[in-house]
Amino acid sequence: MRYLLLFGDSIAAGFGLRGPSYGKILAADFGLELVDLSATARNVQESITLLSQQLNVPAIAVVAHSAAEGMLRPKPETLRFLPRRYRKLGWLDPAPYFSQSVIRGTLQRIESAMRWRLKAALMRFFGAQPLVSKEIYLQSMNELINGCIQLGALHVVVLGPLKFDERYYPGSSKSTQDYFDTLISGIGDSDKIIFMQLEQQLEFEDSFFADNLHPNELGHSRIAEFLSVGLANLGYTLNH
Repeated sequence: MRYLLLFGDSIAAGFGLRGPSYGKILAADFGLELVDLSATARNVQESITLLSQQLNVPAIAVVAHSAAEGMLRPKPETLRFLPRRYRKLGWLDPAPYFSQSVIRGTLQRIESAMRWRLKAALMRFFGAQPLVSKEIYLQSMNELINGCIQLGALHVVVLGPLKFDERYYPGSSKSTQDYFDTLISGIGDSDKIIFMQLEQQLEFEDSFFADNLHPNELGHSRIAEFLSVGLANLGYTLNH
């Protein structure tokens, strides 16, 4: 049995999905046993601690840490006068979905619109910063990727960021892509490491939830299809 190890944040984990995430689809398509190590708000430094010391089995690792770390956010000191819940990570982003109740759903939409506009204003007037520095990101990604190889991974597929809606996440497309491009140029050369760009794979019109950040069922199926082509080019055989 070959295994598919998936490292990543809420996008990889399939936040909000009713159907399978791209990791589950990919594993099923290639007859792999999925070991899902992704989770909402999980960063690359946390993923390093999850590297199994028993990875002496045939495995493919997918590393999907390219969004949360490089995404631009208001500086922490500008949040101190906001309600406590708005200071939590991600609480100034738009909501991914809303209640089906007319009254409750309307109130949620109003609050969501207020939140991301407030975030954009804070960033415009007081500046913005990523969750972690580029230096820490590069060091941590190198450790995770090379750790997978040292523990026996056959290939490590490193996913680039999806595109960001500039209304909701100003500056984040450029920032996250810069992080990823620097990683590509800075990581050690190895035929076991495959970089795959996701930026052009999904459209906001049909492949995301309302926050234009988390892919919906169609978005995950398209990511899985894109990754399937990549694995097939590496010589892996579809299960159907």
